[in-house]
Amino acid sequence: MHDSQEQKLEFQLPKRCRLTGSAQFGAVFSQHKKVSNRHFRILVRYKHDQSDSRIGIIVSRRVSRKAVNRNRIKRQLREAFRLNRHKLKNMDLIVIAHRICETATNDELSGSVIKLLRKLES
Repeated sequence: MHDSQEQKLEFQLPKRCRLTGSAQFGAVFSQHKKVSNRHFRILVRYKHDQSDSRIGIIVSRRVSRKAVNRNRIKRQLREAFRLNRHKLKNMDLIVIAHRICETATNDELSGSVIKLLRKLES
């Protein structure tokens, strides 16, 4: 690979770090612990194998009718997870956004999710 391609890969969230499909989401929903604050609820399922942590994000139309707002929230969540995933070992996370996220700033959203991720570390 070229140097630019290697750098680009470091800044992406690879597919192995995402929950995909209803079976993976269902496994977390059936057996989880919760942490939450005013912006988000995080459901976490601890895994016994030594694998990457994975994230699933749910931002429903109840949060915002506009797709551009829902996508902004998802981008903030993915970025916060990407920057902190090395601290989170052997867990699957589902992050559910609350309605107040629509009016929150990007700094409030990322700060809020980082606080919840720190709770999970301990």
